[in-house]
Amino acid sequence: MGQDASFPALPPGTKLVNINGLNLTRIPFYLPPNHAVRSIEASHNTLSSFPLELTNVMTIDVSFNSLREIPDEKFSFPNLRKLNIASNNLSKLPVFLNNFSKLNEINFEKNCLTELNLDIPKIEKINLFLNCLINFPSLPQSVSIIDLGFNQIRDVDVNFQNLKELNLSGNDITNFSENCSFPLLEKLDVSLNKLVSIPNLAKVCPKLHSLHLAYNFLAEFPELPNTIERCDVSHNCIEKLDKLTGYEDLLYLDISYNNLSKLPELPKNLNRLLSDHNKFESCYPIENQYIRGIQFYNNHFESIPIISGSSITHVLFKHNLIKSINVQHLCETVTMIDLTSNLLTSIPEELFDFDQLKNLNVSSNLLTSIPEKIQASTLQVLNLADNPISSLPQLPRSLKELICCRCQFQELPKTITSCINLQKVNFSGNSISSVDHFPEVERINLSCNQISYISKIPEFISSVNLSHNNLTDFVIEREMQFLTFLDISHNKISHIKFQTLVSLETLKLSHNPLNFKFNFSLFPNLKCGDFLNTKISHPKPVPQNVRELVSNYERYSKDSTQIKYFKSTKSGYAESIGLRPTMEDSLIIREDFKPALYGVIDGHGGYTTSSTAAMLIPKIFKTKKNKTISELAVILRQVNETLSKSHVNDGATIVLATVTDSKIGVAHCGDSRALVVKKDGKCVPLTVDHKATDRVELDMLKTNKAFVQSGRLSSHLAVSRAIGDFSIEGVSHVPDLSTYTIDKDDFRLILACDGIFDVLENEDVGKIVVKNKDVHKAAALLKGEALAKGSTDNISVIVIDIEK
Repeated sequence: MGQDASFPALPPGTKLVNINGLNLTRIPFYLPPNHAVRSIEASHNTLSSFPLELTNVMTIDVSFNSLREIPDEKFSFPNLRKLNIASNNLSKLPVFLNNFSKLNEINFEKNCLTELNLDIPKIEKINLFLNCLINFPSLPQSVSIIDLGFNQIRDVDVNFQNLKELNLSGNDITNFSENCSFPLLEKLDVSLNKLVSIPNLAKVCPKLHSLHLAYNFLAEFPELPNTIERCDVSHNCIEKLDKLTGYEDLLYLDISYNNLSKLPELPKNLNRLLSDHNKFESCYPIENQYIRGIQFYNNHFESIPIISGSSITHVLFKHNLIKSINVQHLCETVTMIDLTSNLLTSIPEELFDFDQLKNLNVSSNLLTSIPEKIQASTLQVLNLADNPISSLPQLPRSLKELICCRCQFQELPKTITSCINLQKVNFSGNSISSVDHFPEVERINLSCNQISYISKIPEFISSVNLSHNNLTDFVIEREMQFLTFLDISHNKISHIKFQTLVSLETLKLSHNPLNFKFNFSLFPNLKCGDFLNTKISHPKPVPQNVRELVSNYERYSKDSTQIKYFKSTKSGYAESIGLRPTMEDSLIIREDFKPALYGVIDGHGGYTTSSTAAMLIPKIFKTKKNKTISELAVILRQVNETLSKSHVNDGATIVLATVTDSKIGVAHCGDSRALVVKKDGKCVPLTVDHKATDRVELDMLKTNKAFVQSGRLSSHLAVSRAIGDFSIEGVSHVPDLSTYTIDKDDFRLILACDGIFDVLENEDVGKIVVKNKDVHKAAALLKGEALAKGSTDNISVIVIDIEK
């Protein structure tokens, strides 16, 4: 180390040296020992020398310097307060650090330390995150903040009298000793470990305010001090909750993803409760005045618990066993009720006396009618999807959104015309044969009906979906400057006429007997077009603003990320931008290959990775003599190499499938899924989501020196594997591979992105698909169901006929 005295001297009055990111091997100045410099910021270099003595320096940052060792020379920094050596490759630290008597903050994050014995008398903050420590290091009692997250520590048996914050997340801890003592500890994180029990924390850390114990194997709720304010014990195996009222300071409680069946009385000051995915059947009456929402998704409630004494606004009980609504259990402040996927057969008319109720979701129940009294309500959103209902009473004038997809309507109810504030209407998946009067709305979805006639489309509409109907012609005789989305695919349209549509971004004309030359000048802002299974021709090159154009001509798609060529006779597909500003997904459908090749590529952070992969994969696959499942892994490696050389900034999850008459091969990275739907509607998953918090994936990430924070890889990515994403440390590009033998009971193969599975269970997918032999319609209905259930993500799905 040391420095070169022949370098120019740093001006005497300089207090800060900032040479960050200059790729230097030396500090380009000579600094005499008594120089007045207070701070040296030298991160992101490759320093091999450094001053040995600086009397006045207080802060040194040499992070990201690829340091493998620090020579044990006599460094003298008597006034050094803060030292940052993060993100190097140090396996040990020099002994001389213990001589820095005034040092109070050290950052050793992201190194390779296997042991540490530190004895600096005034040290307060120590960051040892993401090292290779197996044992709890020996540290001075002065320390108040310790970060040991994502090491390999198995046992915790230590005492720190001044410690206030301790992070032990992402270790291998199986034993947390009852002999530990942290009398001043306020914040403890032991999430993502292997604990089956935890000692009495009221004794171990009697002043604890925040506890994070998620993703362990705890069977019992921990004993806590009465100072606790935040507690997260989600994703454990807890079966019982004892009395909670003693925790008067508790504000936040997450008990989701456990095995709890009864909820006791809640602390009076609690304002946030998360309790999804348990086995709750009953709940003590909730009279808490600070909780604004209760969310019990995926539980076993047969009725809404008593909340009449509270001020709750959101009552969310999706996927329970509720058969009826007892309005006397509700409070007057309720504004939203979500009872999706329950067993309701009726709605009490008294529910519409709640004048604060604005949003009612009773989709996927057994309702056959709606009370007339709904007209007097102040509802703004009403979701009746997936109910055996065929008519509607007069609706409230306040209504803004009406969702009635997959019901039993044979006509568009005339009662909706009185809803002067209505903006969104969804009656997809019914049996409507004509539309004599289009409602004056912004968005309308009438896909998957039997419509053969439509009246004039309103001038100010922005989105129209009339796909999967029986239309034979389609004419727009005015410019319709607000129309951005138009889908008239899967009809019988042979005659079509457009005026200039200046705002149109998505135009889907596929699967119609259309034969004309497409004129891009009529659609100056077009981003996505689909002409598959038509005789529509188009000029080449396509305008730069077009992100994706699905064409019938393979020659057009060669070396183009804009033009996609699909060959589809046994499969159907559906896509939606959702509520996202851009469409980032891409599909692969090549039944002209043997075996056939399908893919769903779910982009994130942009669409470069997904569109490039969708171009490259079929191109490479076609050249392979051996089209085995292992070749898919080779192809994905080649794609990643190309993406890396192109310096793409985004990424994508991906699921690929090769299909023959008897075999399915699957390769996937991330949370896009493949599943087989059998003839009885049951599903066989062919993939397991690569979630960053999954135990197998977590161990892999730790081996790769990666970390998980807030459930996300490197705080950014929810999945642990993807293509692209080169800027995210630890992401794996290695796919999982699997094969499946098709049998006589198999019906369909589904490939879909998380935009489907965020809101639909595999079983929901099976129920929809098995009722629709038409693969195109099945795909459209899955997309529509996901949108109706609240998916806001891009949606992409392929349904493939594998029936023998």
